[in-house]
Amino acid sequence: TDLAVNYMTMSAIKKGFLQVFGGSQWRPFIHVNDIGRNIVKNLDNDFTGIYNLATENIMISELAKKIQQETGCEVKFTEQKFEDNRNYNASADKAKKDDVIVLPTERDILYGIRQIKKLVLENRVNDLENEFYSNVKRLTSILEDYSNNCISK
Repeated sequence: TDLAVNYMTMSAIKKGFLQVFGGSQWRPFIHVNDIGRNIVKNLDNDFTGIYNLATENIMISELAKKIQQETGCEVKFTEQKFEDNRNYNASADKAKKDDVIVLPTERDILYGIRQIKKLVLENRVNDLENEFYSNVKRLTSILEDYSNNCISK
């Protein structure tokens, strides 16, 4: 999954606008609750191999428009290069064919946007720059802690 829904929704509410770099990047999305449902569903199965789990693939520009509709924020598109060059559209066809993925789901992208919006408006999530809202920052912090602990021993 991708945290773009979370971060972009928080940013839209906190800042009142979204800055979208390019926007033609594709991302697969699935709600974390649906990942859990899929894990539980398949605990006793003997499936092997790799299965992509995604309920929807959309471009970042389309995600921004959905967030704009839900939050009323302004969307500012720029052609400026962004450091995150990931661009992928994940097919869950194999998972659907083998009945690995639990579908249908009520937790689509709009559900996630509304969920994050509610958390931000209730002030339960308020620090956009906290490392827990960024894969890169969080993983960097974990690696630094690990590295520091290994060196100090």
